[in-house]
Amino acid sequence: KWSCKLCGEKQSLLKEYGRGSGADCRRHVQKLNAMRGAMMEDLLKWFSNSLEGVPRGTEHLLLASPSLRGTVSPLQQR
Repeated sequence: KWSCKLCGEKQSLLKEYGRGSGADCRRHVQKLNAMRGAMMEDLLKWFSNSLEGVPRGTEHLLLASPSLRGTVSPLQQR
């Protein structure tokens, strides 16, 4: 555990993604957020392409679709 320098509140550390000054940390967080946004866009494009030709309201049936079982999502590629 450690204490926050701003509020003095006790904090716990689950995972450290970077270390440095406030400016360094902000840049690192912005980079991680941009990477997460790009991954979400890739996943949305992949899923949208997977839904082409699927009648509205039957999207849930894709989970059992043999034609998509071998398909790799963008998240699995990373």
